[in-house]
Amino acid sequence: MDERRTHLRASLLDRLVGGRPEAAGAEGRAHRPAGLYEAVRQDLERLLSTRRGTPPPERGGPAARRVHDYGVQDFLHLSPRSEADRRQMAAAIARAVEAFEPRLTQVRVEVEGFTDEEIRAHPERVEMVRLRIDGLLRGEAVQEPVSFPFVVRR
Repeated sequence: MDERRTHLRASLLDRLVGGRPEAAGAEGRAHRPAGLYEAVRQDLERLLSTRRGTPPPERGGPAARRVHDYGVQDFLHLSPRSEADRRQMAAAIARAVEAFEPRLTQVRVEVEGFTDEEIRAHPERVEMVRLRIDGLLRGEAVQEPVSFPFVVRR
């Protein structure tokens, strides 16, 4: 099999940030399918760690992929104890993932807060939520369901 056909092109963020020169070729850094999950996980972690000041972009549309829209909104005004607020967080995160991570499709996000007991044991968790991003990981030679668990600050 042609070695180049078993590689997937790295995300724009990976190519801008730089990386292993030995993985670079005429088309920039690429990932073997086995490394695709980890590359997407790292990009999702960066996305979730970045706060943007503008309102979240609507699905699709030209605003969905502008650099200054990268990241997720600040959720401090929302409570992880409220079902409606958790749904709002999940929807906003799903929109950001759909806009900035094209290798992941059929995105579903679940958000849950920490229990009172967990917060008493670790008070810093009052500012955090657990979330899971599920979807279909797609590339040239890969198409498989995946799940990414995270703990993030609101």
